Amino acid sequence: MIPEFKIAGMIIASENAGRSAGRLASIFGFESVSDEHFISVGSMRFAKTKQYGKSGSFIVETDNIERAVDYLKGRGVEFIDESARYNINGELSLIYLDCLVSGFAVRLEQEK
Repeated sequence: MIPEFKIAGMIIASENAGRSAGRLASIFGFESVSDEHFISVGSMRFAKTKQYGKSGSFIVETDNIERAVDYLKGRGVEFIDESARYNINGELSLIYLDCLVSGFAVRLEQEK
């Protein structure tokens, strides 16, 4: 069975994440939410720390990340194993593909 995929957002690599996120939020009246690594404005995340991808990352969500990884590997896609993150139950929650699309990394996440 082919897993479902959807583009869920973007992570933007920015020299000044706070200013960039603040500008976007103020233009459209969006709320911004900050954590250790990102400032989120809607489905956009501005990176506070270095990320994969020169320009940032596309966030692709899937309904079953383990099945999605197997499916993509079967299609010849490679992954950056050290980028893998796991939830508190030890299940894979995100991993980066070993490719760039127009300078953006591709981050595969388990749908929440």
